[in-house]
Amino acid sequence: MTTQDLWEGRPAARSGVLSPRGAGLPHFLTCIRGSAALRVALLVGCLAIPGFEVEAQTPTPRVRTCATFNFSPTEKRWIQEQLIVRYARVASRATFKRSGPVYPGTIPVVFHVIHSGEEGRVDRSVIDEQMDILNAAFAPIQFGLADVEYVDNANWFEMNPFSLATFFSKLFLQRDYTTTLNIYTGKLTGGFLGWAWFPFLAEYLPVFDAVTVDYGTLPGGDLDPYNEGDTIVHEVGHWAGLFHTFQGCWGPGDWIADTPAQAAPSYGCFEEIDSCPFQPGLDPSNNYMDYATDPCATEFTPGQEDRMRWSLATYRPQIWLRLVFGNN
Repeated sequence: MTTQDLWEGRPAARSGVLSPRGAGLPHFLTCIRGSAALRVALLVGCLAIPGFEVEAQTPTPRVRTCATFNFSPTEKRWIQEQLIVRYARVASRATFKRSGPVYPGTIPVVFHVIHSGEEGRVDRSVIDEQMDILNAAFAPIQFGLADVEYVDNANWFEMNPFSLATFFSKLFLQRDYTTTLNIYTGKLTGGFLGWAWFPFLAEYLPVFDAVTVDYGTLPGGDLDPYNEGDTIVHEVGHWAGLFHTFQGCWGPGDWIADTPAQAAPSYGCFEEIDSCPFQPGLDPSNNYMDYATDPCATEFTPGQEDRMRWSLATYRPQIWLRLVFGNN
């Protein structure tokens, strides 16, 4: 694998000069540099800056809405350049060269089930079913359930991306983010179904490095038609380095060559939509990283699978080593 392989996207976006030392640091990262306390204060303040936003600020009920960061084209280019530079450093090491088709190890997962009395107290059998769905979607990468933690706390139960409930629940409950995927369930406010922390952000504010979903999105939950477990699949895709597929008709898009250009999310279930008629291919409406309903979200592309492997090897090295060499 060469660094040129990482320049996935539409041809118009392939030119440019790399910035190994992070020249032109996007303002979303400038906002979260410094001490841990200062990072939290600045990050919350940054939400008021134009351009620093999360997806779907005014979500519609029963429509998939994800609060994971929405980056500008300039920021995504910077992120891609950093992935290329940093992946080049690890790709030459023998410990990082091994990849699929079968991985002997698993990614440890800890579920933090935050509930208010009986509300939101998800049964263990539901979590086991969710793990099966997660493993089927990401195969050959597999996840292993390390622990389920039940936390009865009405003050933490209702969460939004940067609420105090979100911050303190993660501050006190998070297991080692360098070796573990932390998944939090609760009641999400604002109409969001979930959000995740990208791998390249973990070094800046590790307390937020997790996946968070509404408990109603788990298998058999009450958020039909988003109650078959694919919200966690979507958010773990972000956690492993994927952007949404709907990044506009021009430019690099999601930096994946085999996901056609897409102008806007595909809400619902569609077989043939072409929101970018002057670009090749139909909208990837059945892709896990679109906003399709759970019955219609069915695939990651080979290019997305490659990017997840590169991102894990680069930004989550201890997790990658567990995958390729086993859990012992």
